[in-house]
Amino acid sequence: MGIRIAWDYTSLTKISPSDKGIKYAGYPRLIQLNDQSLLCVFEADGYIVGTKSKDFGATWSNQIKIADPVDGVNIARPVPIATLLLILD
Repeated sequence: MGIRIAWDYTSLTKISPSDKGIKYAGYPRLIQLNDQSLLCVFEADGYIVGTKSKDFGATWSNQIKIADPVDGVNIARPVPIATLLLILD
């Protein structure tokens, strides 16, 4: 018998804007920081990007590029979020 996660679909918020030409976004990582803001890091078309919310996810900052795509790699996975906190905070 497995574990089932019940998602609250009313809380879904898209934070990767498709209107900016992003075709694929995945592997999200989310953490709540000490100042209560939320930090989300994910892959977007091979780039690793981050965005932050100061209102518990109602709105999000513009995305910042953390890492460029690497030739020969067709998908990127963000490193553990604790490593990225050193870069972004």
